Formats: sequence, structure tokens, C-alpha cells
Amino acid sequence: MEIRHVQERDQAFCFTLDHYLPEDQLRQKVRDKMGYVLLVEGEPVGLLRYNLFWDGHPFCTMLYVADSCQGKGYGKTLMEFWEREMQQLGYKMLMTST
Repeated sequence: MEIRHVQERDQAFCFTLDHYLPEDQLRQKVRDKMGYVLLVEGEPVGLLRYNLFWDGHPFCTMLYVADSCQGKGYGKTLMEFWEREMQQLGYKMLMTST
């Protein structure tokens, strides 16, 4: 299993799971490193993206794992990865919405 920042080459995969993000905003996520892709055996199966709420609080706006890979703890793994990275960047509070 690998988690890495979203890249331009992930566009087709991202749009299979995330039908809400316009293409130009995906390019911004790539540029600003505000999204992640989870790969299992080299294949992308999950994604997480975020914004900065009030310009200072990381806010998870999308967390999705492909249907065939749900129930295996991948969503939790993505969240924990994001939480650690945000802590390393100095953020004291994170936000999510369900």
C-alpha cells in the first residue's frame, strides 16, 4: 500500500470516484499538494482531498475508497496519513464534514 500526493496522471481515476471537482480545481489540488491517492499493489483505489477553511484550517472535502476496497481500513489509513501530514505542517485543528 502507498499513499502519495495526487498527480496530473491521476485525473481519470479521480473523476471515477469524485464527480464534484471541476477539472481546473483538480489541477490546483495537484499544484498545491492538497490531495492524496491511495494505491494498493500499484493500483489507485482511494482518494482524499482538502481545502483550507477560513484560509487556515485544513478541511477534508472528499474521502472515498472504491467500492471493491471498502471495509479494509483504507479510509482510516488515508485519514491518519492526512492528520499526520497536517500536524507536521503545523496545523493544530482539522475539520471534516459528513
